[in-house]
Amino acid sequence: MQAQRAPRADRQRKASAQYGRPFNEEDVEKLYAEFEPALMMSLADYTDPIPGVIETVEALRNCGLKIGSTTGYTDTMMEVVVANALKKGYRPDFHVTPDTTHSIGRPYPYMIYRNMEELKLTASWKVVKVGDTISDMQEGVNAGVWSVGIIVGSSEMGLSLNEYTSLPERDKQNLISKTADTFMQNGADFTIKTMEELPELIDHINLLIAEGKRPRSS
Repeated sequence: MQAQRAPRADRQRKASAQYGRPFNEEDVEKLYAEFEPALMMSLADYTDPIPGVIETVEALRNCGLKIGSTTGYTDTMMEVVVANALKKGYRPDFHVTPDTTHSIGRPYPYMIYRNMEELKLTASWKVVKVGDTISDMQEGVNAGVWSVGIIVGSSEMGLSLNEYTSLPERDKQNLISKTADTFMQNGADFTIKTMEELPELIDHINLLIAEGKRPRSS
């Protein structure tokens, strides 16, 4: 997992200090051109589903739910990810990359809308977005869906599962609270510590929908 990136202003200041000028779009394109081949070479090694995902997806499917996915990866990258994740037991019903939405990814809502179109979902307030970054929460807010932040092992938390489990209990609770607050401040309707909590939360959301409640972004 990767930690949250530093704010753009901070990155600009560091670039100015190191190179004598702010970075620009040409710098970004050059770095990406070097990064993508390196990522492709190692991508298959990082396709293990996080603990609880396979069982949770099976439980949700047994309840009649459809599983869509959005990502920051390209179509080419996802060919590797999807094939290897399938070997390990994980398969969404549909997935969307920014290649499908004219390179407009998170936090814009269009990848969620594309999933809704393909999966024939009738209303955004019947959709639940689960993610582990601020941009995931913002994507959910902009799409008008229920947004859920997953905490342990998340990119926002910035620690691997092994690093997290090695922490003292007080540090774990402080980190959970801090990560949950960040998700809520960026539009999450709920947070969960692990994927195993999602089916119960879905039941709760269904009750809220039956009472006429909607995501707070609506």
